[in-house]
Amino acid sequence: AVTVAEVVRSMSLDESHRGVAADGSALATRTPQQPAKRFPAAASHKVITDESYSLTITVMLPQPHVTLAHWDSRAAVQAYLSPLLKQFEEVHMRVTVRCQHLYMTPLSGVKPVWDPEHQHYALPHHHLPLAINAIEAKLGSFVSTDAALHFIVYVPSVDQTPLRIHTPQQEPLPSNSFVVPRWGGVMIHNPPNRSEVGPDEDGVTRFPLDEHAIMTTILTQLHTLLPIPVLKARPGVSIAAPTSPELSQWQLDALTRARVTQYYDTTTTTLQSLHELVGEISNMVVSDEVGGWVWQSVEEWVACGEATQEGRLLEASRYCTTAHANAQAAFFHPSMLALLYFPDNQKYAIYVPLFLPVSIPVLLSFKMLFSLAKSYLKKPKRD
Repeated sequence: AVTVAEVVRSMSLDESHRGVAADGSALATRTPQQPAKRFPAAASHKVITDESYSLTITVMLPQPHVTLAHWDSRAAVQAYLSPLLKQFEEVHMRVTVRCQHLYMTPLSGVKPVWDPEHQHYALPHHHLPLAINAIEAKLGSFVSTDAALHFIVYVPSVDQTPLRIHTPQQEPLPSNSFVVPRWGGVMIHNPPNRSEVGPDEDGVTRFPLDEHAIMTTILTQLHTLLPIPVLKARPGVSIAAPTSPELSQWQLDALTRARVTQYYDTTTTTLQSLHELVGEISNMVVSDEVGGWVWQSVEEWVACGEATQEGRLLEASRYCTTAHANAQAAFFHPSMLALLYFPDNQKYAIYVPLFLPVSIPVLLSFKMLFSLAKSYLKKPKRD
């Protein structure tokens, strides 16, 4: 316990090891003496920083017996996502991509309305939460501890085609897609008119999905969900469209800096919470394994601050990732959790109601025995 307390106290009060960003601003540290100086907090719609993510692309077909879409998902991922995923690996961020088709999956509970002005079915913006509930209930679950990102490509049924998302101003949304904060995104892909693409002999209209539209939409939504900055258009300034799915160097640096900041802050909070936990529970025994994780976490924490101060962002990313993993492993170790959920006050609350009713008859019995012994001793002895 003393080891953990000393470690956390030293990392909280040692001014020489405070992390400083490449632009000179201090990273997050929490001490009572000085407020933390840090990068701006991540927006609420950004996904939580994690070491690995599971990205699932789902094509939902409510009427596969009428309209059946097909696409080469492997080639699309290879062409559009693979260059970006390789860049993510450079900043110690692993993304696993899965693709699936779901059949007979209509938007239950959501009924688009016909818009005679625009000649299409409209999905009002206030119905989007209901659409997400209907979609999420039908998604399959994979056995994984990675943070999940879902990107949905919904192909409307024939009786709801064409389907467009409407803005609060009752205008069709040009992208026909929307982002769900910290979850993923949804895109509506309308099938072609059956008069233009006739059905096959079995009565099913088969058509290819627009891979370019789907993957560029997913890339845009992924940039929105991750802490990747984008240039905003201003009057008199034109921004050229990117010619490659890869991030520019300044975007990659900004992503790395944001991940380092969040990991740095989370590691500090975790170790300080561990320090408080050890101080509150007097009978907690910190094993050598947990103590080793704490020391390793602090060493990586210090190295992260030094690397960030010198502008070595990739090394800082590696250090802070290891520090965060060790801090989490120490805090959630089974030996720590067992005492966390069974402190001394709970022992009293459990054992007192159990032994108090049993002890009262025992004490009364001792009192009766004491009275009998006392009366026996007071009786005069007969010759």
